[in-house]
Amino acid sequence: MLNRRNAIVSAVLVASLALSGCSPSGSIGALSACVAASEAVVAVLEGTGNIDPATAKQIFAYLDVVSTDVERVSAILATNDATVEKALLIAAAFDNVPGLPPAAQAYVTAVTAAIRAFLAFYPAPTMALRGARPLPVPVKPLTPGDLANVTKIAGRAALLRARLAAK
Repeated sequence: MLNRRNAIVSAVLVASLALSGCSPSGSIGALSACVAASEAVVAVLEGTGNIDPATAKQIFAYLDVVSTDVERVSAILATNDATVEKALLIAAAFDNVPGLPPAAQAYVTAVTAAIRAFLAFYPAPTMALRGARPLPVPVKPLTPGDLANVTKIAGRAALLRARLAAK
């Protein structure tokens, strides 16, 4: 059962990441993969009655935090903030994602991988040796198409949060 679940979630992640190559911005595709993988986990958990309710509750709480963070990151990406400010906010965006026990981790492997893939596009700015001033990290402004995609991603994350709230 666990292998089937992992296969389904992994397939969604691979498809989402593959589609990110078609997007003008790979980071937007990786952010979309966070939501797609989360949606897949919810679908798998809704389709099986073989999971401990306490574990399911932990997973749903984890996915709620991830969805909230995706909405927050979408808002950050859509701002006109300076490059360093934006990079700092994005680098810290998923800091509040809770840890999970091993029984629950197997369900969110693809979600975790998607978060890591997204964050790889936004390394935290390093501090300069003199003056402790952050060095600039290139964060390109969104194209109109990317902005539209980020808005859609935020909408999907909000819908997922509403779905999770009903659990």
